[in-house]
Amino acid sequence: MNNSVPALCRALIRSLGEEVLPHVADPFARGQLAAAIYVLSNFERAAAWSSLDIERETQRAREAAAEARARMAELGIAVPRGALLQTPLVVDGATHDNVEAARNAANADLCALFDVLADRAKGGHLTAEQRAVEAELLTQAATRVQEEKRRDAPSLMKQMRGG
Repeated sequence: MNNSVPALCRALIRSLGEEVLPHVADPFARGQLAAAIYVLSNFERAAAWSSLDIERETQRAREAAAEARARMAELGIAVPRGALLQTPLVVDGATHDNVEAARNAANADLCALFDVLADRAKGGHLTAEQRAVEAELLTQAATRVQEEKRRDAPSLMKQMRGG
């Protein structure tokens, strides 16, 4: 029977955390065990990494930025050209680095659009329609953060506290 690397990592993490850690009294040894669990957790997430997941996130961010850009233009707001327009779409055979670069460019574009609205808000120049665009950009930013949190391993300190 073959198990996937992520499944093996999860089993090791569970076993070390639930069966071994409670029986280790020495603080240094507990810290070393917590670090090993943390490394396994990161390895498990890296082994399960899928460029398709990040490509989907990138596409959602691109679509949100394009929609916000169009709505801002309709409302007469000049918008920057945008980082995503200068970053090519990821194609088959993508590496981790270029998939992440495309996703980062799409996220940067969302932030640039939000910055335009934030600058206008400082001067008290946002209409209700413009505030709606700003709210949607904030929602998109929160979604991006949640996607990152879901994919990234919790901090070592959180793992040591049992979370």
